[in-house]
Amino acid sequence: MRVLQISSAESMGGGERHLADLVGGLIDREHDLQVVLRPNSRLIEVLAPAQPAISTLPLRNAFDVFKRSPAGHPGFTESDRYHPRTHGPRTILWQAYALRQNPAAKLIVTRHVLFPLNRLQRLVLSNAARVIAVSEAVARVLRAQALVPAERIRVVPTVSTLSVLQQARAQFDAGAFRTRWNLPHDRPLIGSVGELRR
Repeated sequence: MRVLQISSAESMGGGERHLADLVGGLIDREHDLQVVLRPNSRLIEVLAPAQPAISTLPLRNAFDVFKRSPAGHPGFTESDRYHPRTHGPRTILWQAYALRQNPAAKLIVTRHVLFPLNRLQRLVLSNAARVIAVSEAVARVLRAQALVPAERIRVVPTVSTLSVLQQARAQFDAGAFRTRWNLPHDRPLIGSVGELRR
């Protein structure tokens, strides 16, 4: 497959970890990947070991496409035959541009969150060949909105690779954590991993 991955993220969160794992997995399977990111994205550094073809565009908001045409960037030219897969709300018009350049391509949209869609996002989503929901909860919301036929929605749970979990465990000092927060040392700890931002 030839896949154009587009992400507007600057920092790393669950969706960005998902994208990094996905790119690495597709490259391991010898698929042709183009990745379009913001110039200051943390993903540039994170994706470096997988060595995908990376190009940058501002992607500050969806309407940047009118000010800075992606024409000439890999994956956006008329001769390219990449299927665009988008990650993040700012990428909507960029994906529409990629599809206009290559009408035979299939748009795949990943929904990571339950936030409501605006009118433009709903319009683009309705044209998706597949909508990937990262959980059954997200899929239920998408089915209830009825923007795409239910058969186009697929649930592909986001998971962390074992090596990522092992690395996190090695870096976590449970004793120091319990002492810092005055927690009993003979009780189990239950945690939730996620990105925290204002």
